[in-house]
Amino acid sequence: GWAQNKSVLSFKSKNMTKRLCKAGYDCYLIDGPYLLPMKSNVEIDGTLVEIENGKRQNARAWFTYNPNDASDANLAQTGTPMQYVGLTEALDYLEKILVSIRGIFQPALSSSSKSQQKDDHA
Repeated sequence: GWAQNKSVLSFKSKNMTKRLCKAGYDCYLIDGPYLLPMKSNVEIDGTLVEIENGKRQNARAWFTYNPNDASDANLAQTGTPMQYVGLTEALDYLEKILVSIRGIFQPALSSSSKSQQKDDHA
């Protein structure tokens, strides 16, 4: 979620992850790559004013909505078409983490797919 981190997610999803782990699944909680600033500068009646963006330290995001102010999410739920700043980089970041988790993208090949691979490369 927006302005959340893996500690907050762990708390919010504790019951679900506990059940998944009991069922034999591994659960990995990952921080978003973008650290949201605690303060922003906004223009109010032509004057630049510094505001607080909440008190949560280590607030994270997977992308931002404004290239000039990472904490600006004012238009996020208005239905206005928006640019997702940093989304491609965030997906690359996530891919690297998932690849680093042993075996996550290396499913065991069944004997039929192994023989199909041999035929494809013959």
